[in-house]
This record gives sequence, C-alpha cells and structure tokens, in this order.
Amino acid sequence: MEFSQSTKKNIICDSVILYTGIFTNLGVLIHLHKTWISRNRVQVYVLVLCVADCLGLILRQCVEVGLHTTETWNTGEIGCKIIMSISMAGTFLAHLVLVTFNIDNLVVVTYKQSPSPVRLCQLACAVLMTALFIGVKMHLYHIEIHPIYATLRQCTPFGRISVDQELIYGVVDVVAVVLFPGLLIAVCGALAFIHRRNVYSTEKGVRQQYDDNDDAKRDLWDMKYDILYTTTLDCLFTVCWLPYSIMKMFLLTHTGLFHERNHYLKIWDALTYLSMVNHCFNPLVYGLFFIVYGRKKTPVHI
Repeated sequence: MEFSQSTKKNIICDSVILYTGIFTNLGVLIHLHKTWISRNRVQVYVLVLCVADCLGLILRQCVEVGLHTTETWNTGEIGCKIIMSISMAGTFLAHLVLVTFNIDNLVVVTYKQSPSPVRLCQLACAVLMTALFIGVKMHLYHIEIHPIYATLRQCTPFGRISVDQELIYGVVDVVAVVLFPGLLIAVCGALAFIHRRNVYSTEKGVRQQYDDNDDAKRDLWDMKYDILYTTTLDCLFTVCWLPYSIMKMFLLTHTGLFHERNHYLKIWDALTYLSMVNHCFNPLVYGLFFIVYGRKKTPVHI
C-alpha cells in the first residue's frame, strides 16, 4: 500500500504528538514518584490527569494512525464498537479531571478543607461518566458499507440514524466532550479565584485559618499557587479545544464545505492536532510551576 503525501504527513504528526506526550507525561509521573507526599491533593490530581492524558494520547493517536494506514475496516463489528468507543475516552476523562480539580479548589477556598473522601467521590464520578460515555458510543458505532466504494467497510456511528439525528449526535458529542466541561471549568475556576481574593483581602493572619489536622493542609496564601496552576491549565484547555469545537460545529452545519474545499480540511486537521497537543502541554505546565514556585511553597504543595 502506497501512502499519499497528506497521509504521510498525518501519520508523522500523530506519531510526534503521541511520543512527545508520552515522554512528557512519563517525566511528570517519575517526578511524582520521587516526591510523593501522602494525601497531597494537588499531586493526586496531577497524577490522575497525567494518566488520563496518556490514555487520551495512546487511544486516540493510535486509532488515527490505524485509520490513516488502512483502506477498509478489518476488525469486525465487535472491534469497531470497542476501538472507536474508547478512542476519546482518555480525552474525556482528562477534561473531567480538570473539572474536579477546579471544583476542589473552590471547596478548599470556601470551606478551608478538602477531605479525601470528597476528592475520591469526585474522581469516581469522573470515571463513571467516562464509562457512560464509552457505553453510548459503543451502542452507536457499527460497520457500514462505504457509500461510494462498495468494496470498503467503515466503522461509523452514522447510517442507521437520520440526517437530523446525525447532526444532533455531532452537536451533543462536542458539548459533552468540550463545551460542558469547559463551562464548569470556567465557572468553578472563576469563583475560586474571586472568592480566594475576597477572603484574603479581608482576613489577616491567614495561616491560622486552617486546621493543622485537615487533609488539605492549605492556607489562603499558598492556595494562590494552586489556583494559578489550575488557571493556566484552564487557559490551555480553552486555547486548544475551543477553536476545534467551533470548527466542528461549523462543519456539522455546512457538511458540503468539508468535501468541496480543501482549505477547510487543512484547517480542520490543524485544529485537531492543536486539540491533542493539550495532552502534551499539561505536564510542561507542571514542570514550569515546580521550577518557578516549588521552592516558595511548603513541602505539602507542588
């Protein structure tokens, strides 16, 4: 099988993003192993986020490379359902972990503590929602004969539903994976930032505001580093995923443009790669914050 130039370019881009993301996330995981502190809430979230980022890269990029290097679907109906339903699972989980991180920041700033059971419940909800996400996609994906090339088979969620239902599916998919988590991230992140600023400006002797025995062991002064770190992750999420979401919504409502004009396809490819680079940037942000702020914080922080 001879690959076209565009296919070669796509395979190279997918491979570079995959190996770069795995390398950077593994670096953070090794560092966490060496500096691990029991019941450190920030390290817990960074650990889960790194694992989710690795899963997102491995599952999605490997599937993309497989799609670029094959002409027809060869793994059957069961393989279609399993492979395509989990391809975005790691990415969806990473977005939900970022949501729980922002919610936990708000809890700490508001109640001056973050008990471990609360964090575990939040993360468990993220995992359960990811499992539900996989189940819905597994139900929809199936093998269809290619509409133009009758000898080729494709794995698709479409074909058994109407055109209007296809549009609804595409919109719901964008909302579930990006826009809804993004809304929660923006609201919780903004509330945590504003509340921390208001409380700190009105309270003196901030280091006496927390019980020394609680799980979080935070004060409002050190919380600014955690909020700044999370806000940076939130901004990266927005920069990487919002253009992708807008373009996907545009193409869902203007399906003919995707096939008629090649520059739309190039823009779509570029924005798709930008969205996946988010998994590579997250560990770099952790490294940057550890280098810049690590020595200014007490041992229980980043």
